[in-house]
Amino acid sequence: MTENNYSLPRKKVLIVDTNIENNAVLESCFSSKNEFTVTGVFQSPQLAMSNPLENFPDLALIGIDIPNGINYCKMLRKQSPSIMIIALVSSLDANVENSLRQSGAIECLTRGASHDQIERAIQTANSVRDSALCSIIGIGGIKEGIGTTLQTAVIGDFIGRKLAGKVLLMDLDFHNADLSFTLGIPNHKTIQDLLANDNFLDFGVLQGFIVKNDRGFSMIPAAQDRGPQYVSDIAIVSLITVLGNFFEVILIDLPAYPFSGLSGITDICDRIIINTGETANHLKSVVWAATSEFKTIPDNFMQKLLF
Repeated sequence: MTENNYSLPRKKVLIVDTNIENNAVLESCFSSKNEFTVTGVFQSPQLAMSNPLENFPDLALIGIDIPNGINYCKMLRKQSPSIMIIALVSSLDANVENSLRQSGAIECLTRGASHDQIERAIQTANSVRDSALCSIIGIGGIKEGIGTTLQTAVIGDFIGRKLAGKVLLMDLDFHNADLSFTLGIPNHKTIQDLLANDNFLDFGVLQGFIVKNDRGFSMIPAAQDRGPQYVSDIAIVSLITVLGNFFEVILIDLPAYPFSGLSGITDICDRIIINTGETANHLKSVVWAATSEFKTIPDNFMQKLLF
């Protein structure tokens, strides 16, 4: 009888850490699973970068407390926002939480962990759905007051009825139109309150801040009376990275172009919709804003834009 497991694509695993013995244990554990194939094991990010892999990894186990460990995680996430990262650390302490936020890791594993702990980490990585990658879509306006928040609500409501339970709306348009008010959803807990938790990436904590709607979508509201200084761009990127494991579509209500303070978020968006209003002059103003204030729009950003 043919083994069905081998007909499924294996998740490609990359291991980057300075601990040679622990790397060998991890490689052995993942190699023994039919769902995974280890494509590279390196002792530093520099060695990993100097030996490019033929195929980009689906899962990376990275030492976040080694030189350039966090920066390497950021680079991997920028190249592939859907990558899963398991952070490797020597011990769990107060500093680890901040490092986890920056790395965007979905799991933390101490070096020298038991086989049972490694097995649980494997199960976490393997539990991420293979059926669809999460689409991250940012929606903003060329200026304030042209209905972008309403547009986000309408799109979220429509997609939510088609993909019930698989759509998440996030309000990052601080100080302006309230997405939760537009949708008639109470915002007793907000994204600012969520990010104030040291363990905000824990799924149990996340569940307490995700508001589910009977029309098929969920959302994380934003407090409109507190400014974006309460929110870290890096923390939001980490949050979106983790949420992408549980939803198929994430719609983000952005402030007006050029999305000040949220460059990390626009970097990981698959598509950005800019509401230019009703006339061609609004479209011209997008070009004017880019050429006068920023000289040019980066090519990788222009490729995402839908007017």
